[in-house]
Amino acid sequence: MVVLCSSSFLISLFKGLTHVFCVKINVSLLVVLLILFLNACTFEGLVPENSIVRPELSNSLLHDKIWLGVPTPFEIKHTDQEEYFIEEIDTETKQIIKRGKNQYSILIKKSGEYSITILNAANEIVSVRHIKTKYLPNLIPSFCEETGNTIRRKQLIYCLENNQGIKVTSMNYDVDITYRVKQFELVTFDKTGQVIVTKAKSEYFNEEQINQLLNLKIGDRFYIEKIIVERQDKSEQELKIMRFELQ
Repeated sequence: MVVLCSSSFLISLFKGLTHVFCVKINVSLLVVLLILFLNACTFEGLVPENSIVRPELSNSLLHDKIWLGVPTPFEIKHTDQEEYFIEEIDTETKQIIKRGKNQYSILIKKSGEYSITILNAANEIVSVRHIKTKYLPNLIPSFCEETGNTIRRKQLIYCLENNQGIKVTSMNYDVDITYRVKQFELVTFDKTGQVIVTKAKSEYFNEEQINQLLNLKIGDRFYIEKIIVERQDKSEQELKIMRFELQ
């Protein structure tokens, strides 16, 4: 039975309370009547809309921009201690991977605009977040047309004589971009196995590094690491190590 907080109801309740007071009914009955009054005045239409939890995805580093082809960590915020879920989709363009409570990785494979749907435990849609993809971030360093493993001595000499430096590209999906290398380090080893580290402040090998590479013997190893590139948005990123063995 639904009771509304109309003026007639309030008048009737007031009269009832007056009667109760006049006949000196005990305080416990008065408390019961007050509880009934409060319950009668609480129904769905009076719940403030801003009290409804609307969880949102949060990633302050990317500002709603998804880097193509790389899992991007997201968290669901304003959850009021309740667990929410991102609709898991595995398609040619988008894959969402659950990493933990309210934590996900999102893999976008093509540029464009996408929506991420947040569900509650009852599988009901409670929020939809629209995001845009930017450019491909899985940057690929290379030297002498190689990304690592083995390199022939003649090939190495040719690349050094022609002043070929470190290149970084992203030639996947629908984006093809070359990035500027700001610095890198060359790691070689002397006859006793001691590590020698030299730093270049551009994409090109300096004279000291070139001499070290020319002095390598067949079977020697060298590494190119701490490759710092500048993105189009002027942010910097350190790339993976390239490992080489001279053949």
